[in-house]
Amino acid sequence: MFVAATGLRGPRIEQLPILSAIALLFKPFDLTWLLQAHERMAPAAVAEVLVKILSLPALVLLVHEPADVTRYVWLAYPFQVGSIG
Repeated sequence: MFVAATGLRGPRIEQLPILSAIALLFKPFDLTWLLQAHERMAPAAVAEVLVKILSLPALVLLVHEPADVTRYVWLAYPFQVGSIG
């Protein structure tokens, strides 16, 4: 919906659904649901905050214009993998 609203087009934008599908491959390894079931939210919250804090400088350094939208999507993968476990 964001892509339609902004009017962005091109081969980089067409890659977004594929990149989103790749992100879904990491979801089965995310054990946040297990921590929630055992009511241990502190480790999950700390991991989420650390991921956001660490990804912010990378986001600011690497994404400068709307054409960098795929770079933004790729940027999330290392941090998402780092928070698994």
